[in-house]
Amino acid sequence: MQIYVCLASGRSVLVPTEAEAPVSELKLAAQECFGVAVQSLVSAAGEILQGTLAESGLKDGDTVTALVQPPRLFSARRAMAFALVRSDQTVVTWGHPMVGGSISDARATEGRSGGRPVFHALGGRSTR
Repeated sequence: MQIYVCLASGRSVLVPTEAEAPVSELKLAAQECFGVAVQSLVSAAGEILQGTLAESGLKDGDTVTALVQPPRLFSARRAMAFALVRSDQTVVTWGHPMVGGSISDARATEGRSGGRPVFHALGGRSTR
């Protein structure tokens, strides 16, 4: 079975998969192909896909749309430093260096701390 996954920009990719594969597996494959974080997959009928591909009613050659996770902005206490997590999971920081505003190389991970993303810094302070 093959499913077309499209972005709103018009970019698309054909993903080979199995009918009994979970939707999360298709979502992960789309993330890897597009290089962006996919928030959810939507059917041609406009429904958010859950469960397996077969349970979602998908058939060979169907097309789904990938909704890209929007950028997220975080700030330090008293708004002295900021971190922007882009859709491709890269992190841009600015602000006061003593509170994480000048991380030279950082990335967001799936880790969570109190419901918030965890940032890992290489060669600088870490920001949460």
